[in-house]
Amino acid sequence: MRLSLIFTAGLLVLSAAASAKFVENRNLTLPAENLRKLVIESGAGSLEVKGVDNLSTIEVSATIILDHFSPAEARRYLERNMKLELKARGSSAYLTGLFEEQGISFGSLFHDKSAQIDLVVKIPKKLALEIDDGSGDISVADIDARVEIEDGSGDLTVGGISGNLDINDGSGDIAIHGVGGNIEIDDGSGMVDIEDIGGDVNVDDGSGDIGITSVEGSVTIDDGSGDIRIDKVREDVNIASDGSGGTYFSHIDGRVYGDVDHYYRKRR
Repeated sequence: MRLSLIFTAGLLVLSAAASAKFVENRNLTLPAENLRKLVIESGAGSLEVKGVDNLSTIEVSATIILDHFSPAEARRYLERNMKLELKARGSSAYLTGLFEEQGISFGSLFHDKSAQIDLVVKIPKKLALEIDDGSGDISVADIDARVEIEDGSGDLTVGGISGNLDINDGSGDIAIHGVGGNIEIDDGSGMVDIEDIGGDVNVDDGSGDIGITSVEGSVTIDDGSGDIRIDKVREDVNIASDGSGGTYFSHIDGRVYGDVDHYYRKRR
């Protein structure tokens, strides 16, 4: 009995050590007066970017989260694998927030270890933005310039963009509201919801429903599977390809053409 109690107590101690969560916050800043663009490379973790009026710096708040690391393991892992930096080169700023050992998930005695960096970034609204993200949700808002996003997985929310928007997305839902320029989307899977667009919309989608509302320009869609619903478009709608799913139109001022033999309704 005594041996059993000692063994059980030892397991509890090991389990508590293995299940520890390490959290650390770091802040980065960079003057932005002479910059025209911010390029972000991020790995696992969430990313939030917001444009701010009258801001003259780039401000980054990073939350580093390691699950099932002891304090000593966490420190060693950060020293060996984390890359977190904000630097200027020419007219562009470069923010990197990732672990060079990507996709970490290795077993301890009781749990899998994991590591991520959650980033909150504030930038001057005039800065163009380019994002290359591995996994995790992304939110981008209030940018008065071009925005380009390449995303592996995770939901994507974009709003208040005055320039053009380009998205190349692997998986996850996409929600876009309020873009003054044109939109180009190449999406693997997930729902796509687009509303209040000042230019043209071009979507190449693998699977998932597509909803598009209030577009001042034209709409072109190449779709693999999922319903398509389009409402309030000033110019033409071209369904270049529609694999499977229902197709619905309403309040289209221009022509509707392409692969639309099986659409369900059309109203003006």
